[in-house]
Amino acid sequence: MMEGEDDGNVLKLYEEMKLKMAAMEKMIQRKRKRDGVQKVTGASAVTASANSTEPTTAESKAAELKAAETTGAETSAESGASIVAKLEVETPATIPTKPAKRQRKEDDNISGDVMPASGVETNQTAAIPAPSNSSSGQINGQVKVEPQDGEEKASEQQELTEEEKLWEKVQADPADFDTWVSLASSLEQKDDYSFLRKVLRALLKEFPLCYGYWTKLAELEKRHGHPQLQLQTCGEGVRAARHCHEMWTYYCCIDIDAKDDELVAETRRRFEEAAEVVGNDFQAHTFWNKFLEFETLHEDYKRVARIYLRILATPLALLDEYYKKYQEFASSRPLDDLLTEEESKTFDPKSVEESEKFRKEIMGRHEQLYLRAKKVKDAVDLFENRVTRAYFHVKEVDVSDIANWHAYLDYNEKWVSQSPDRTAGAMKVYERCLVACANYPEFWIRYANFLAKTRGKDYENETRAVFERATKIFTKRQPEAFLEYAIFEETTGNVKHARELYEIVLSKIAPGLVEGVVNLANFERRQGSLENAARVYEEGLRASPKETISFLAGRAANFHWRVRGDIKQAQEILEDAVSQAPGDISLWFQYITFTASTNTAFEETKKIYERALSTDSSTSEDKMILAAHYLEFASNNASNAEELWKIKERFPNVSNLLVFTKRRIQAEDSTPAATGSEGKLVQATQSASASTTAVSSSTATAVNASAASSATGTNAQMGYTQQQAASYYQQYGYGYQAYPQGQYNYSNQGWAQQTQ
Repeated sequence: MMEGEDDGNVLKLYEEMKLKMAAMEKMIQRKRKRDGVQKVTGASAVTASANSTEPTTAESKAAELKAAETTGAETSAESGASIVAKLEVETPATIPTKPAKRQRKEDDNISGDVMPASGVETNQTAAIPAPSNSSSGQINGQVKVEPQDGEEKASEQQELTEEEKLWEKVQADPADFDTWVSLASSLEQKDDYSFLRKVLRALLKEFPLCYGYWTKLAELEKRHGHPQLQLQTCGEGVRAARHCHEMWTYYCCIDIDAKDDELVAETRRRFEEAAEVVGNDFQAHTFWNKFLEFETLHEDYKRVARIYLRILATPLALLDEYYKKYQEFASSRPLDDLLTEEESKTFDPKSVEESEKFRKEIMGRHEQLYLRAKKVKDAVDLFENRVTRAYFHVKEVDVSDIANWHAYLDYNEKWVSQSPDRTAGAMKVYERCLVACANYPEFWIRYANFLAKTRGKDYENETRAVFERATKIFTKRQPEAFLEYAIFEETTGNVKHARELYEIVLSKIAPGLVEGVVNLANFERRQGSLENAARVYEEGLRASPKETISFLAGRAANFHWRVRGDIKQAQEILEDAVSQAPGDISLWFQYITFTASTNTAFEETKKIYERALSTDSSTSEDKMILAAHYLEFASNNASNAEELWKIKERFPNVSNLLVFTKRRIQAEDSTPAATGSEGKLVQATQSASASTTAVSSSTATAVNASAASSATGTNAQMGYTQQQAASYYQQYGYGYQAYPQGQYNYSNQGWAQQTQ
């Protein structure tokens, strides 16, 4: 064979090999996309310069190809990768990466792919350096291929640990308390410091009153050798759960056994601060026991005596037990331990008898403090003993507890009205109530209104702070506190903030909420901007479903009719509403009332009645109610007897029932309403005779209950469930204004008689 022919054969062989390597490169890229980051496990079997893209001589290329074939099966994966690098570009040094969790077992050769070069086994996982012209990125020695067309998303989800999945879940729904608990418990078992710390801090941001998790976080910092972070965590905890005596007790006891003078002084300072904040908590005996233990441990009995003095002046649950312990202490300690600093300077007993006489005098004074505190304790015992859960939890509070808290607050407010110096005590009861009932807007609103009423304008910031806590932390997903806060800000002249609060409700908290639309429209009306008010109603009606259209359309029509004097616009609103909800009886009553009030002609109102009775969307019971109302209207307004007679002929049973109803109402005012369709007619005719507005109002209340409940969600962290909210709103009205009170005598004996 001639030399030229040899060169041609070698070049031909080289071109064929190059095509095979290109096919192999495609296969490698597909595998990289499936498996993500791969580990480079060796150097190239064939080394060459990145610039050597053309053969210098045919012989050298033939030698290189022969070397590649010789290496073959021994280094199949590395050889294939190295040849790709030889043909394309030199790859950096070995790159260690994290191996995939699951080993893919499918064959690398996918149907339709070009087979790789000879000697490369398709069932092996190769260590592949990334070519520079690929879509992979290299950071800190790792090569990561970006997923294409969602190819890697399912794989990434599979690689998440159980804790990572739970973390994603709580990020999507921060109010899911059960998932938070599961995640924290799982990480706590593994003692994963960084992840657990991150989770606990995020949990406490969402539920700051969970003092148990504050202590878990503090213990985590201590266990991993971060005492300063432990103290910092406790400081955050007592600020977030300020009226939680358990949290304060833990904080105070961190260095309770310390001998260092500075630590002792710091611990004493914590105890003193805690005593000011939670010392008057009815169940704070655990805290006081630790305070006594601390001072006894350091043998400072003068301080122990002063602590007993503070306890005896406080109505605590275990007040009687503390008085017995005080008597034992005062009888057994030297007299000097019982004296105040001023008494120690002036008192100089001449005999033992004189000392004992003075001891009895001191104990007598302290007994008077105890008796006064006991009188208060006995008065509130009946309320305190009915508190079944004084701590925070996302679960709903029992209805009996809610009623008891309202009664307890009534008692304190009455007490404040008689003795203004009791305001601080009433505020303490409110704060304790808002630990257990933190998810209930009615109590936040009631507290804010109490402060506004009793503290006056000089303490506006106190009231504002209560609303801020409610709207930014505890009831931030419920609209009631926002609406009440807006009214408060308007009364204080902060119009801009009031408007912002209304807009937050309608844009984020509860879009389309009827009360939000009506309140914002009335706010704009009070500011003198009728156009803005009209725009609010228009946007609200546009977004309102047919379930809430009745109430909103009635308010909007009333606004255009009575405020703007635009009867035509009001009629158009009602026409549009009845076309959307033709089966809503309360909406028809509003339309009838409007027409009768704006048009004296009997025929115009008669047309509305006829339209309402002809709709197929109304139930037979609703049509009976409408017919009874129609007959009553015709009796009072028909221009001739013939017209009235025609209506009576159409509804003979309704006519008889109506007469029966009137007689029954006159004869049996105290008889409970009947049941069934006849009973419904009795109730309806009473309502129709009294006021058609009452029908609209009651229906709107029920509708808005459903809307408000849907806006706030069903999670326990939101307070009521949908069913509870609907029932509560129907029974007590919107918000807290009609909260259940009962008839309380406010005296120990009177209350006991009523509750037995």
